[in-house]
Amino acid sequence: MRLALISLVIASMSMFPAVASDLSFFAGYGSPESFRVSFDSIFFDIDPADYGVLGVRFEYTFGRIFGIENSLAYTSEGVTLPLAGSQNGLYYTGNFVINAPLGKVVPNATIGAGFFHRFGQAFPQLDDSFLVNYGGGVKFREVVGRIGFRIDYRRLYFEDIAGASTNSNEITGGLMITF
Repeated sequence: MRLALISLVIASMSMFPAVASDLSFFAGYGSPESFRVSFDSIFFDIDPADYGVLGVRFEYTFGRIFGIENSLAYTSEGVTLPLAGSQNGLYYTGNFVINAPLGKVVPNATIGAGFFHRFGQAFPQLDDSFLVNYGGGVKFREVVGRIGFRIDYRRLYFEDIAGASTNSNEITGGLMITF
């Protein structure tokens, strides 16, 4: 039943013409089980080791409202698992997006799933984890030509292979190119 519903949604979205796509480069902070943001580093220090999250997002929009978004991000010790401590990693998510276009300002909500690959010196060294995420944000399209910016919040749920799991809050902002 679930597979049939997903297939129906994907098939119905293909009936809508693609209206806009955007490519975003973002940076932000992720914090396990809590929400902290320090804006000092965002503007004055561009060192990947200082960021919780660095990544890229691509969204393909159908009918101005529905979209499919893919994200690839690097996290610097932003995910702490009970058995493995804090580790660096890469994660990929594929999300369904609902946009509310209000001219050049586009609030959105998203939900999706993906995978998180940890690496680093923590013991025990664990493999990939499944993750689920949801959240929302605001896109400011075409502020200067095709360049805009976006601000997003995501709640990530990481399921660990060893049975432990954790939640993480993530706030990001970045440049967006619309085409």
